Amino acid sequence: MKVGVNLINFGPSASPDSLRRWARLTEALGYHLLMTSDHVTVTAAV
Repeated sequence: MKVGVNLINFGPSASPDSLRRWARLTEALGYHLLMTSDHVTVTAAV
């Protein structure tokens, strides 16, 4: 099984430096995937 990490790409914790640190940590810990959502906005519940 391959396990990955899904990063939050909005808000104060989504700065370039923070995302870079998460990417390096994810790789160092041996995860196989690092991804973010491609949604620019979140829609209201339908």
